[in-house]
Amino acid sequence: MNPQQAVEAPTVTTTNFHASNYPQPVGDRLIVPRVLAEVAGKALEAKGHKLQVTNRQHPYDQQPAGAGAIKLIWVDPRTGVFNVGVSPAKDNYALAY
Repeated sequence: MNPQQAVEAPTVTTTNFHASNYPQPVGDRLIVPRVLAEVAGKALEAKGHKLQVTNRQHPYDQQPAGAGAIKLIWVDPRTGVFNVGVSPAKDNYALAY
């Protein structure tokens, strides 16, 4: 995957980490987009995880905030070229020089 494909890939979000969720309340669930739940949901539940399946990738339906706004910069070790990707879930940009 290139960086943009990587940040657009379906992901699992946990609500269990206190510091990571501020100011949202802490929970006990994994938030999983339906496309990923269809592939891995039963296996996650078999391991004891409680799932919250969403129609869209989390955090697309959240209010604007810094949380979940993924930015990725990858430097090709062979060429030194900077490659960037940003999550379409929020207003985002990445800069590299």
